[in-house]
Amino acid sequence: TDAEVLCVWDDDDVFTVDRVRKQVEHLRGRGDVDCSGIEVASMYSVPTRSLSFRSARLPQLVFENTLCFWRSWWEANRCSF
Repeated sequence: TDAEVLCVWDDDDVFTVDRVRKQVEHLRGRGDVDCSGIEVASMYSVPTRSLSFRSARLPQLVFENTLCFWRSWWEANRCSF
């Protein structure tokens, strides 16, 4: 692809319908942001039908399958992270 912005999306994950739009707006709205991710505060398990929440006291946890970034940033840094 020749896309300017790249997004990682796991094929079995569910996000809100505006996830990509919000992340791209975040990238475009600020000149100093190269990569955007979603902090996961809760998780629903389909097999157990249970919802679990992370404690707000824990460090932020951003899942790699929620990353959205500029192609130029990826091409410049792909081997360093």
